[in-house]
Amino acid sequence: MRMRLITATVLALFVRAAAAAPETEFWIGHADRNGTTLAFQLRLTQGEPMTGALDVPEFHRLGLPLIQSERGGDRLTLGFGSDHVYHLFEGKRKGDRFEGTWHWVDESFECSFVLEKKPDPRPYSVEDVTFVNEGLTLGGTVFTPKSPGPHPAIVMVDGSGDAVRWFREAHADFFARRGMVTLVYDKRGCGISTGNWRQVGFGPLAQDALAGLHLLQARKDVDPKRCGFWGISQAGWIMPLAASIAPQDVAFIVTASAAAVDVKTEGKYDYLVRLRDAGYTGEDLALAERILDLDHNVTMTSQGYDELRKLATEARAKPWWKRFEFQLVSPGARAFPRLIGGFDPRPVLEEIKTPILWIYGEADKSVEPSASIAILNDITAKQPKPWTIKTFPDADHGIQLRRDPAVAFPYRAYAPGYWDTMAQWLKQLGN
Repeated sequence: MRMRLITATVLALFVRAAAAAPETEFWIGHADRNGTTLAFQLRLTQGEPMTGALDVPEFHRLGLPLIQSERGGDRLTLGFGSDHVYHLFEGKRKGDRFEGTWHWVDESFECSFVLEKKPDPRPYSVEDVTFVNEGLTLGGTVFTPKSPGPHPAIVMVDGSGDAVRWFREAHADFFARRGMVTLVYDKRGCGISTGNWRQVGFGPLAQDALAGLHLLQARKDVDPKRCGFWGISQAGWIMPLAASIAPQDVAFIVTASAAAVDVKTEGKYDYLVRLRDAGYTGEDLALAERILDLDHNVTMTSQGYDELRKLATEARAKPWWKRFEFQLVSPGARAFPRLIGGFDPRPVLEEIKTPILWIYGEADKSVEPSASIAILNDITAKQPKPWTIKTFPDADHGIQLRRDPAVAFPYRAYAPGYWDTMAQWLKQLGN
C-alpha cells in the first residue's frame, strides 16, 4: 500500500478560487478503533506541490509531512510519512466533511475517521524564515504567540544525524503555546539549509544555533535578554558550547538526554549496554570494549586498523557478536567522527554559568544517565551552578515510555511530567 510516496504526482485536492497566498486549511476530527477514540488533525495548503501535515496533539506528534495526494470525483487519498512511518487516508469529501479509512501501513491495521474543516485553532502564527551563518543559508520556521509581547524566545537544536524542522514541531508548538517565540530550523545540509554538517565539528554547529538565536533577538516582539535553547542528545554538547561563545546572549538551556561525558565514552555506551542487557559480562565485555577503544584510535589517528580488523574478525565467532552490531569502517571514511571524536564537554561546562535544565530517562540506551549525572554533580560540588537535574523512570533517549502493545493506537507516550517540568522550570526563571 506504500504507493508512489515522494515520487507521486500531487494532484489538486480541495479546489478553491485562485489566491495570492493560499491559507492553510485545518481538518479536525477523530479516529475510532477497538472502542478507543483518537483526536487528530490534518493541515493542508494548496500549491505546487501541495503541502500538509498530520498532527496528533494528544501524543505530541506534529508535522508528519504530506507526501501523496490524489482526487477522483469526491474520493480523496492523502499519504503522510517519513522514512519509517506511513499513514494513508482514503475516503469521501462532502463539503466541509471528510470521512473514510485511515490505513496505518507500517502497523498493518486500519480504522475509521471523520474530519471537519475548522478555523485555525492555534494561539500562534507561523512564518518561514532564512538566516545566515558562515556564508550558509539556514531555513527555519518561527512560531509567534498571538498574545502581546515582548516574549521570551527559544531555539530548537537537534541531535546527531540529518534533521529537518518538522522533527521538533511538537516542541515548538509547546513553547509557543506558553508564550515563547520559537524557532525550528533545518540542520545545515538538510531540508533547504545549505552546507554539510558532516564536514564540520561542533563549533560551527554551535554558531548555527547562535545565528538562529540572534535572528530572534533582533525581533521587536522578543525580549533579547530572555532567549535560550532547547535541544536533545548531541545538542547537549552543542548548546553549552554556544553559551561559552556568547554567554551574554544565552539566558538558559533546556536539554534532554545530554551526555556530560566525552565523545569517546558516550560512543561506547550504546554498544556495551546491548551486551549487558543480554547478560554478557567479564571477558566478553572486555573484548568488546577493547574493539571499541581500538576503533576510536583508528578514527583519531588512522593507525591500528589492521589490528582492529584482526580482533573484530576473531570476535565474529563469539555468541554476542550479532547483538554487538559493530561495523568495521576504513580509516578514510571517518572524516566527521574525527572532527568530533576528541571533544570533552567538561571544560565548557566548568566555564559557563548559564542556567541549565538537564532531563534524563533512566532507561536511555544511547546516553548513560548515571555517568553524566555524576560529572554534573562533581562540577557543581566544586562550583555551584544554576542547574537542575530531573530523571524519569522507564523513559528512553527520547524521554518516552515503551509502547503498550494493548493500546488501540500505537503511539508511545512521553514520560509523565516531562512537559510540566520544562514549563515550571522556565517559569521559575521568569520565561
